[in-house]
Amino acid sequence: TFQPMQLETFLGEWRDSMGNQVQVAWTDSQLEVLLSRPGGKREPIRLGIKQIKQRGQDRFICGHYDLDLEASNERSVVWTDKKKQGSYSTWERVGEPPPPPTPPLPKAAPKPSAVGKRDDGKEASTAQQSKPDLPSSVWSGGPSPGAWVPPAASAAPAPEPSGSSATGGDGWRPPAPPPPGSPPEAWRPILEEMYRRFKPDKLPEID
Repeated sequence: TFQPMQLETFLGEWRDSMGNQVQVAWTDSQLEVLLSRPGGKREPIRLGIKQIKQRGQDRFICGHYDLDLEASNERSVVWTDKKKQGSYSTWERVGEPPPPPTPPLPKAAPKPSAVGKRDDGKEASTAQQSKPDLPSSVWSGGPSPGAWVPPAASAAPAPEPSGSSATGGDGWRPPAPPPPGSPPEAWRPILEEMYRRFKPDKLPEID
């Protein structure tokens, strides 16, 4: 099956029609070609293979040679000389082509962070983000850390103590609590009465 030519197609070892050994490998981001004579003492000639687009088609260039795409495949490539018309060089592969590169594994999705943002823009841990519900103020209904919340009225009121201690020396009796399920506002008259008797100077603080 015909495979379109790519830069990776040139990787490996070849022998050209001029008797040179050809080694093609990646160096940095360039495909480098080493041409050397078997048993020769001279340093290998270094070239590069580049892929360009021309009129919507791929072109491969090595030095002053152009690749003949129609005559080339993964086992034999034909280069035409741009300087000398009718001259060409053929590479024949030595051995098997290298295996195709393994595609990279997909990256795992990042785990959600357990860190949020505080009001001042700094990071806060989940422990800091989970704040307990604060009791509501009796009158305003807003959250207030020190607000007093009246307890729910018990189903059966505690028995009233006998003697003068139940009413006080002047016959005063504490007001009865509102029935169960009453709104918080129902406690206000009771609080005012208690403050007037025991702490009249603190009466303005009820609000």
